[in-house]
Amino acid sequence: EGLVKVEREWRKECHNQLLDLKGQIRVFGRIRPTLPREQDEEIVTMKKDARTAEVQRTQTSVEGVKREERRSVPLDAIFGPDSTQEEVFREVENLVQSAIDGYNITVLTYGQTGAGKTYTLYGGQGDDRGVAPRTVEAIFERLKRLDTTRFKAIVRANLVELYKNELVDLFANNGSNSSSSSSSSALQQQQHQQQQQQQQQQQQQPQRTVAALQRCLQGQLNNNDSLLLKQGAASNMSTSTTTATGGMSATPSRLDVRRDARTGESLVENLAEREVDNATDLWRAVEEGTERRHVASTNSNADSSRSHLFLTIVLEIQDVETRTSVTSKLRLCDLAGSERPKKSGASGDAMKEAIEINRALTALGDVIDSLTKGSSKGPIPYRNHKLTQLLSDSLGGSAKTLMIVNVAPGRSEVEETINSLAYAARVRNITN
Repeated sequence: EGLVKVEREWRKECHNQLLDLKGQIRVFGRIRPTLPREQDEEIVTMKKDARTAEVQRTQTSVEGVKREERRSVPLDAIFGPDSTQEEVFREVENLVQSAIDGYNITVLTYGQTGAGKTYTLYGGQGDDRGVAPRTVEAIFERLKRLDTTRFKAIVRANLVELYKNELVDLFANNGSNSSSSSSSSALQQQQHQQQQQQQQQQQQQPQRTVAALQRCLQGQLNNNDSLLLKQGAASNMSTSTTTATGGMSATPSRLDVRRDARTGESLVENLAEREVDNATDLWRAVEEGTERRHVASTNSNADSSRSHLFLTIVLEIQDVETRTSVTSKLRLCDLAGSERPKKSGASGDAMKEAIEINRALTALGDVIDSLTKGSSKGPIPYRNHKLTQLLSDSLGGSAKTLMIVNVAPGRSEVEETINSLAYAARVRNITN
């Protein structure tokens, strides 16, 4: 038994030291295939080798002379247009084991709108499944390997979107607060019955109150009448409160980001968490939640994500023998796409969304700049935006972080591609 324990600890240490040698913050690049509308467009962004992306663009001098410029951007891995979802996940899979070992893990997808971020992270069905569903499957597959006579695993999850600098709990209305959807339905039915009873009492209350007032004026008030008059006053107050809040439904608690002073982790207060026993239940809840995510159609993307999406999976491994436990957090973040409203054709609400998205990504860029310059340049501006508050324990701390930067291959997108790859290079220079 002692030898097995030593071997397990040795494997855990070696596995995570190997990942640390690769870098606690790693950055991958992925070039999406051309779209049907881009078939006649020149390809200027390509995979040069396994770790380098190359971008070609035309520069025009002041004199009007044009010249071709080639720029190489080294990253930790590059996936070309023909890469599969399985190939991408194969490079991510080791992080799942680190999460089970007790390390906090964050995976982010970044890039311009329409570059394939959501496809990389969430994907579709079958072989098109993205990093997120494959991660959920891998978690439960690896938990099955634990010695169940000694270890107990508890898995909880939450799903949050950051929309226009406001946090939205996407598990709040899909049964996440209950053990099953049936218990949620039973609770709703009970609340409906209570509401009907209250309405009946309120309808009868005025007649009873009028009769009590008549007896009061006649000097015939009794103890029951006094109690009835007090109830009537309380009922009026309750009715006005109920009307102001739109019925019996309680106002959703405000979601705020708080930093744990002891652990340094970023936490979202008043957030619904769902405890799950298997990958199927967890992914069903995620699919239900993501259906409520804000999307819109733009010139760049027919289903453009208008919010930053955070799926957080909390793993708690309890050792029954030693009565100790290890808790870790695996966070999957689909960042909204950077965009130029003039090019995307955004207007009205979409324009406001684009402004908020770019403001959040700018704040994230400021944090990255501060981290690359070092602590001597002053405090890191995590508090400038809720996005950076949420990611404060993912960048610059002891967590293992992977950013997958998605870019488009065509010449029409070359400026956005260069900006995204420059962003990726800055993230790669962060030293924890």
